[in-house]
Amino acid sequence: DIDTATVSVLRIGLNFLMMTGFLAALRLDWGSVLRSLFNIAKASSGGLPPLMSCAGVGFEAEMTFSLLLPLAVPCVPSLALALWAAWRASHRRHVAAAQVWGVSKAHFFVNSSIAVAYLLWPALVVQVMRVLDCSVDVGGVRYVASDVSVRCFEGVHAQLHAAAIFELVVVVPALPALLYYRTRHHPLGKGTLNRKHLYFLYGGFKKGYEYWEAVVLARKLLVLAVSVFLADHEHGLQVPLVMWIMAAATGLQSLCRPYQNATEQKLEMLSLSSITVACMIGQLLLQG
Repeated sequence: DIDTATVSVLRIGLNFLMMTGFLAALRLDWGSVLRSLFNIAKASSGGLPPLMSCAGVGFEAEMTFSLLLPLAVPCVPSLALALWAAWRASHRRHVAAAQVWGVSKAHFFVNSSIAVAYLLWPALVVQVMRVLDCSVDVGGVRYVASDVSVRCFEGVHAQLHAAAIFELVVVVPALPALLYYRTRHHPLGKGTLNRKHLYFLYGGFKKGYEYWEAVVLARKLLVLAVSVFLADHEHGLQVPLVMWIMAAATGLQSLCRPYQNATEQKLEMLSLSSITVACMIGQLLLQG
């Protein structure tokens, strides 16, 4: 099934790039070349464009825009539909009864909203964590790790910090929770709402494991939370915990084998194993 294989491989590739990008957040001396590669991987997996400060965009403006990303979920499909309707109207074609790429406008809107939410989810998580990462301590004063010119819990950052906590607790878990609930408690066969709107998130998984992408999202959230909130831990727990999380994820993947196709299973195992080995090497560097 070419369509199912394409969906699965794209998910595995995006997840691998995002997890590779997480390695840059670890407090390890990877060197400039590896760190650049990690940042490229992070940007290509859904992160915001790099070097935004060079374009005159400051930290506060960038974070304000980033925390408003959930509003783009309905806005992007709405804009696409508006442009589509304007194009058809300019060519004197029917708009009300017409379909968009063979589906109804409501079908297109829902699917596009879910796709936009899935693609923006990594960027939202990363930016929320950047706001909360106050691991730089200079003379008892906390500064934002990604922009040490910004004092934590003062001025605009206090408002950004409160908004980031809200999104981390309410908005970020919404996507994996919705996916888990829909795939576990609603039918998935042909003609169902799940098949119409969520297939690209569970296509390729074996029966009974359609919820597995929710597990993947939870794993990525856990890894990033550990990498941020334990960044300045005096006992250096950040790298070992990330390593053990990835090792547990690799073992769970090997035990459950959720993919229908053996090749996709091997790709996912290679992805998880490579990140785990990188963390192990990082632990040796840290101890050395």
